[in-house]
Amino acid sequence: MAQNLSTGGCNIAAMSVLSHIDGPALRTWTERAVSALNDHRDELNALNVFPIPDSDTGSNMTHTMSSAREAIAHLDESASTHEVAAALSKGAVFGSRGNSGVVLSQVLRAMAETAVHGPLDGAAFMQALNLAVELVDRALSDPVEGTILTVLRSSAVAAKNAGTNALPEVVDEALHAAKIALERTPSQLEVLREAGVVDAGGSGYVLMLRALAEVIHGQASHSEDIPSHVHTAPTAELEVMFRFTGDNPEALRADIEPLGRSIIVAPANDEEAMVHIHSYQAGTVIETALSHGRITDIRIEVLPAETKPTRTVVALAPTGSIAELFAEAGAHPVDPGTDAVTAVLAAIVRFAEGDIVLLPNGLLTQRDIRALEAAAHASDRGIVMVPTASLAAGLAAIAVHDPHTTLSVDIYGMSEAAAGMRAARVRHQDDNYTAAVGHEIIAQSDSLDEVLVATVHRLLATGGELVTILLGADAKPQLVNKLQTHLPDGVELTGYDATGMADTLQIGVE
Repeated sequence: MAQNLSTGGCNIAAMSVLSHIDGPALRTWTERAVSALNDHRDELNALNVFPIPDSDTGSNMTHTMSSAREAIAHLDESASTHEVAAALSKGAVFGSRGNSGVVLSQVLRAMAETAVHGPLDGAAFMQALNLAVELVDRALSDPVEGTILTVLRSSAVAAKNAGTNALPEVVDEALHAAKIALERTPSQLEVLREAGVVDAGGSGYVLMLRALAEVIHGQASHSEDIPSHVHTAPTAELEVMFRFTGDNPEALRADIEPLGRSIIVAPANDEEAMVHIHSYQAGTVIETALSHGRITDIRIEVLPAETKPTRTVVALAPTGSIAELFAEAGAHPVDPGTDAVTAVLAAIVRFAEGDIVLLPNGLLTQRDIRALEAAAHASDRGIVMVPTASLAAGLAAIAVHDPHTTLSVDIYGMSEAAAGMRAARVRHQDDNYTAAVGHEIIAQSDSLDEVLVATVHRLLATGGELVTILLGADAKPQLVNKLQTHLPDGVELTGYDATGMADTLQIGVE
């Protein structure tokens, strides 16, 4: 049974609610975090059964945070937010003990790197948590889900999807998600389940987040849980339309993209556009638009309940034309970036209800898939994955997606379409173009034209009626026209701009 840990320690006089984390707030938080970890050291040590039951997680986390506190002791009271955060980071990194201590040190390092620009508001704190996930993933040689990493990742995603830049709400969302993820760690690690405990490192991280929430809300340290002010979306989805006037309509599109679906930004000229979005957060959409420019002709209508999506297809695809192709076909494209697991998780938790279908498109490793499954479970989401090993296979799958049929029938149809797509990747290295199907090289030359023709002929050797070419940044559209003359009669050819794709070409035959 999961144990409930709560912060204790010194009773600091209540303060006003903070809108930013500055140097003094960091100092106060550090004291409370050390106190909370120290007060619960024995409990954390008792929870420590993974990776080995050496009962030292509480001691390691307390030592790491105490080292951070010592590093700021010599700083002048007027030290800036960045100076305090940088000292905390350095002290934690060099004083870290155990995996849990390493994770804490990277969280502080992420806060220091984000504080370069000054005190942390809600948006900056969200950035710090997401950066911390990347840093931890790099620092640990073999990251395991169902541990403090999962709890950290869940808090980062919740902060990103808070729907506000207000610091108190962002921290509350992160804390709430961390608590839920912590309670679910036994279902992800057998050793925790057998011992009947939650993860020790994750418990310590929750204590630290709780201490930070107390500082931000101006509350004295106490032993009871802090209420989680969880953002609740309206029950009705709204259609929001308005005329936008501003310097950069595309920047507006990027900022409202996480807030809804069916997004259209139709420019009339360089500064004016009509905007359309279906969203449960109409107020946030309007506020975001006003931060970019002027809006007029606002129309907000309640959408019929039956238009609410019951199934969402999330497709991994680099930002650009290929992502737009997936969007036009009815998928929600996600750029994997440097941390594909967090990028996908951040996308799927936006959808409060319905099935989530994932098209990995060859952009997730086996380790990514395992981590994503655990992280999605921690966030109370389930996903069904269609085995698409390439972007071309993903396009074949989404082309037959039918949201009106049952999930099993839809998955079967998409899986069958993906399996029917024989795909090859062409990459450029050392002045040569190499085409491969899986790990088998099927063509190689210093001429991209020759490799393309040879690859298509090889793929068509077992039959096929449609050839699909995805053109990366180094491939010219003229290649598609040249290939047309080499195709047998009756074979159709389609080419798509896939700028942003790592491969020079992807070639699919079905």
